[in-house]
Amino acid sequence: MKQIVWGRIFDVTALFFDDIIAFRGMMHQQRSVETEKEMKRRKREVGQAQKRIAELDRIFKPIYEDDISGAISNDRFLFLKLSAEYEAEQRELEEKVKSEQQEVDTYEQNKSDFDSFSAITHKYVGIKELTPQSSMNLSKKS
Repeated sequence: MKQIVWGRIFDVTALFFDDIIAFRGMMHQQRSVETEKEMKRRKREVGQAQKRIAELDRIFKPIYEDDISGAISNDRFLFLKLSAEYEAEQRELEEKVKSEQQEVDTYEQNKSDFDSFSAITHKYVGIKELTPQSSMNLSKKS
């Protein structure tokens, strides 16, 4: 078993060492400028959508309180039925926030995982002996 693990570790670190250009290419692709810009844009959109959701909540609260307390007439409340449009907008925004935030979180986690993997792999390039400590480090971080 030890030989199999050692062989796999050696293969991965050898790939890193022997084909550093390809490895760097993978890293560049992972962190491409366009991807970074896209993630920043998505973060900005999430923030804007969250602000709009909060704004819609502030709009709805007094309307519903006035309707419940009878402070506005039914005719007037019917005019305010466009709140249904606001509610639809809010639902769409909430779905968008959830989806976009999930994309951003996944990207950031993948980026972090890649950085960790790269650092640990670089540390063990040319490993001569598989010690319990190195085995534990490699299995935790890769």
